[in-house]
Amino acid sequence: MREHVAECLKGRSALVALSGGVDSVVLLHLLLSLGARVVAAHVEHGIRGENSRRDCAFVQEMCRARGVMLTLTHLDVPAEARRRGTGLEETAREMRYAFLRRERERLRLDVIVTAHHMDDQAETVLLHLLRGASARGLGGMREEQDGLLRPLLPFSRAQILRYAQENALPFVEDETNADTAFSRNYIRREVMPRLRRLNPRAGEALCRLAELSRAQSDYIAREAERALRENLVGEALQDAAFSLHEGLRGEVLRRYLITVGLREPELSDVRRLEALHALPAGKRASFASMLLERDARGVRPVRAAADFAPVPLHLGEHETPLGRLTLRLAPVPEELDLGKDAQVLDAEALRVGLTLRARRPGDRMRLLGGGSKLVSDLLSQAKVPRALREASPVVECGGEIAWLPGVRAGAAYSITNKSAQALILQYSKPKE
Repeated sequence: MREHVAECLKGRSALVALSGGVDSVVLLHLLLSLGARVVAAHVEHGIRGENSRRDCAFVQEMCRARGVMLTLTHLDVPAEARRRGTGLEETAREMRYAFLRRERERLRLDVIVTAHHMDDQAETVLLHLLRGASARGLGGMREEQDGLLRPLLPFSRAQILRYAQENALPFVEDETNADTAFSRNYIRREVMPRLRRLNPRAGEALCRLAELSRAQSDYIAREAERALRENLVGEALQDAAFSLHEGLRGEVLRRYLITVGLREPELSDVRRLEALHALPAGKRASFASMLLERDARGVRPVRAAADFAPVPLHLGEHETPLGRLTLRLAPVPEELDLGKDAQVLDAEALRVGLTLRARRPGDRMRLLGGGSKLVSDLLSQAKVPRALREASPVVECGGEIAWLPGVRAGAAYSITNKSAQALILQYSKPKE
């Protein structure tokens, strides 16, 4: 184990993620035995109350006794998870790694080192398998990737426990590891023991699957990169890319979406891109903050909605990547509700000045009847697909949002009993 860790580290300095559990304690001991330059990092997630603070104190004392520099942070993961609308596990992982990356950069260390081992890898592969992952997902964790090193991946938890016993290493237990409400704990405590009844070496089998999947994924990635280069003209993806073998096509299309600005494409995005290509030329589809258009030779990006320059609105018709908007003056109608694709405003809004723009993070709209809400919440409640929300159009008037076309009216410049004339806005979505 020591020789393998030394080979992985290759004399580099390390920021070691130290939770106080047996895995990370063994990892720290191994790194120190190699004489490596080590800084420990501890994250107190704010989830487990007094026990979490106990673990933090344990880590502090261990580092003090061993003369190891320690950087730590206290987080409020439950509050952040509520704000994001994500699970505790996912939020804790994202916040933890964000802290580790910041600290590695601040301290100018070579790598972040974590104590993931063979059992963790088997659980990860099984979780990804249940979620319908591709070969890339079934590859699980890599021993080294993007400045992150996992030198204990070839070793089982049993081997790590034996090392701790042989070296009389103290450690703490995280009691939440027994809580099977968390998916990984359920896999660890309920599923893996049953699989080992069928095959005592089930964990090793899953790790072999990961190794084979990584090899296949790496090969597909290289071929997909080559195929993308061959079928890319400027930012336009040519028809031939959509005729590639299905084993390669999906990865080519995923990489194309990344190339034109989609941060983390999912399988559903790839399927929508294929569906767009099957449509006649001139049809468009929204992908998060961008628009793609089917043209005569393939698919090309239209202007990204996030970069869409706000359009000052005047009477008449406006054709934009966010849709078509028509404005006309009229007497105040008796019926003000003209449906979600039309809005009646006080004509005074025209004098103040209206603008059509893409939604921005943090946008908030005053509501008819009082109060206000985040535009992101209103779009979610209206069941606007997540992929389309960033490209949702907003009509702004005098610095306030007056209308979410196709979704909901706001209170700004709405008709009152003092309104002398109406401004009627009519909206239609971009061509799909």
